[in-house]
Amino acid sequence: MSLSRRRVLSCLAGLAVGPFVSPNCSAAGDFSTLRLVNSFGVGAGNDMLMRLVARHLSRLAPEIRITVENEPRGEGQIALKRLFDGPDEKEAIVLLNNAIFYPDFWGNQPLPFSWSDLAIAGNITSLPHVLVMTGKSGIGSIDELIHSKDSFVVPTASTRAIHYYDSLFLNAALGTRLRPIPGYSGGSRILAAVSGEAQAIIGNPRSLAEVLQMPGSKIVLRLNSVPLSPEYGAIPTLADIATTEQASKIALFINNVSQVANLLAVSPKTSTAEMAAIRQIFRTVLDDREFIAEAQKMGLSLDQMPFQDTANRVKAMLSEIDADKAVLSSAVVCGLTRAEGGDTCP
Repeated sequence: MSLSRRRVLSCLAGLAVGPFVSPNCSAAGDFSTLRLVNSFGVGAGNDMLMRLVARHLSRLAPEIRITVENEPRGEGQIALKRLFDGPDEKEAIVLLNNAIFYPDFWGNQPLPFSWSDLAIAGNITSLPHVLVMTGKSGIGSIDELIHSKDSFVVPTASTRAIHYYDSLFLNAALGTRLRPIPGYSGGSRILAAVSGEAQAIIGNPRSLAEVLQMPGSKIVLRLNSVPLSPEYGAIPTLADIATTEQASKIALFINNVSQVANLLAVSPKTSTAEMAAIRQIFRTVLDDREFIAEAQKMGLSLDQMPFQDTANRVKAMLSEIDADKAVLSSAVVCGLTRAEGGDTCP
C-alpha cells in the first residue's frame, strides 16, 4: 500500500501532539523532500542499506522526493553537525556512524555539538559485532588469543573508527595485542585480511563473509549480545569472559554502542509532530513485505525495537558513557600500550 505524504501529515500530526488535538498538516511540516545523509562511504554495507531504504521509501511514498548523499568525513561528525547548523537541516535525516560515540574519550577531540541535543528517530538494523581471526593468524579460539605473545594487525579506516577503538578496548579488557592500523577504508579492510596483511578483523559476519570463507578463519569472540547464526557454533561474548570491573564496563559499552549500528538522527529542532511523522514514514518501510524480503536476502537483521525505545536506549547509553568516561579513557591508553608491545599499562 502506498504511503502518501498527505496521509502521513494529516493522520499522524494530530495523533503526535495529543488525542484531543485535531489533525493539522502544518504542525508536522511539509516533507515534500527528504535528504538521506549517509555518514559512510559509497559502497559500504551501510550505504547499500540506506539506498535500499530510499528505494522502497520512494515506492511507498511517491509524493516525497528522496535524495541520498554520502558524507563520511570525520567518522560521521560532519554529517551530524549539519543537523545542528545546516541551512536545510529540517529535511535531512542522517544515518549515523556509531563511531561518533568513541572520540569523546580524547580530551583534545571535542564534539561540535551537544549530546543532550541529539534527536534520534530510530534504528534500522541490529547486527552481531564480532572478532574474526584469519587462518594465517594461527589462532583458533579467544583463549589462544589471550595467551599469545604475538601481535596481530587489525585493519581500520582511521584512528577515529569504531574498529580502531574496539581493538584497543579488547587489549585493555583481555590483555591481547591487537594492533589497529589506520588507512583501510571500505572494502580495503576486507582485502587486507584476505591478502594476509591483517590477521584479525572486527565487524559483522555479513560484511566479513569473504574473510570467513577463507580456510582457518574463525569468529573467536562476540562483542555484543546479538545472536549469531547457529552455523558459527557457540562463541562466547566479551561480557562472558570479562573478569575485572574495567573489562565488564568495556563489554557493556561495546555491547550498547554496537547494537545501535544504523541510527537515524534528525535535527534537534524537530517538533514532536514532525518526529512522529518521520518515524511513521520509516516504520512503514521497515514493516513492508517487499522491503523485508529484500533485506533478508541481503542477510540483514531488522531492528524490531520501537523507535521511541531506541531513543530512550541511546539516552541511557550516553549517560553511562559520561559516568564511565574516566575508566574508558584509561582503557584506550592501556590498549595503545599493549598494541605497541608494552606488557604493563599506565
